[in-house]
Amino acid sequence: MRVHFFNTTLHGGAAIGAMRQFDSILRQNVEGTFYSRDANFESSDYATYNPWLHLGLGKKVFKWLAVRNHYRHIEAHTAKLRNVYEKFTPAQLPYVTPYPGQVPDIVHLHWISDWLDFPSFFASIPVHVPIVWSLHDMFPFTGGCHYNWGCEKFKTSCHHCPQLTFPAENDLSAKGFATKMKVFANRKLYVLANSNWMAQKAKESSLFVNARSIEALHLPIDAAMYRPMSKAECKTKLGIAPDTLVIAFGAERVSNYRKGFDLLIEALRHVDTGNKKVQVLYFGHQSIELEASSPLPVTALGFVSSGYRQAEVYNAADVFVVPSREEAFGQTALESIASGVPVVGFRVGGLPDVVINEETGLLAAETTALALADKLSRLLVDTKLRNQLGANGILHAKNNFDMINQGRKLSELYQKVLAES
Repeated sequence: MRVHFFNTTLHGGAAIGAMRQFDSILRQNVEGTFYSRDANFESSDYATYNPWLHLGLGKKVFKWLAVRNHYRHIEAHTAKLRNVYEKFTPAQLPYVTPYPGQVPDIVHLHWISDWLDFPSFFASIPVHVPIVWSLHDMFPFTGGCHYNWGCEKFKTSCHHCPQLTFPAENDLSAKGFATKMKVFANRKLYVLANSNWMAQKAKESSLFVNARSIEALHLPIDAAMYRPMSKAECKTKLGIAPDTLVIAFGAERVSNYRKGFDLLIEALRHVDTGNKKVQVLYFGHQSIELEASSPLPVTALGFVSSGYRQAEVYNAADVFVVPSREEAFGQTALESIASGVPVVGFRVGGLPDVVINEETGLLAAETTALALADKLSRLLVDTKLRNQLGANGILHAKNNFDMINQGRKLSELYQKVLAES
């Protein structure tokens, strides 16, 4: 059995999830290749797909101009709303991306925005070849948005998109929806959602009405990497006194409105520390605003790429917070509970699959700063509850997100898909 994975980059949450899922099927002795736009990955199982690579200089300049005009057009239609809606991606690009090489037994897609042109890519895959698609956000089944923010048009047909500056009957969302409807027709499409919430959303979209199956398969985690360590030692390595309580969080871009860090800043002003020493620790893009406005001391670590280093950061925390307004899954939350650290967040999206309220963390029903502050205060003050939720989280991660078990489930799906084909 040969499987090809596709994900635009090798960094970011979707890429990490895709690579972990890829690792899980390699452990099941499935022959695979992971394609991305990025290069220089130190593994023979990874390959770079750059449709421009072998073009002459003249054609490269022509395509560069076409791409520049393309994204200027997108910018003109989304710029005024970027502070709220993070991304809008067309399905059709100003260049073609035919399949790279020989098509395998199964094509497994992940996050392919801003890389693969839907019409040319899907047209180059024979109709008998099954396509498995792991969803990391809503883009595959909408007209272009990655999170719908309450808009229900994706259930029937996108148009008059609220995320566009110039919504209209035949706007960019309508064109994207029509393109996807055409390329998905007569395809053997098997949809894997990374959470139960995402699976339900996918089932509601008319774009996936003919999908062979839509089911949830949680992303895996390597328990040998993300595991409990000495909290005192991990704090000391980061220059934090062992008796200081640490609130940690992280994201690729803390300025992202969806990630809710404005809510976290406000919540920190209302947190009851119980007269204990408390400080904030975060990783990802540095936020001067957070450091300037936080009432608690803040330590910024920047981007932490090493898995072992990330595990040390999680273990230095006493509470991990995910203040997202929308969240497809919650990979940092999973890494945290696997490390024995309880998580605080909101009851949104796929986060409840990872954070079981009152068992592996605390979830606020209302998406407000005060509700978040209340949950943080409770865990900071109650050491016994903190320890119990942390212990529960380790078991929850092991029982539901184990690398070997999730890889076995995916391998079984592949076998089913091939049998049906």
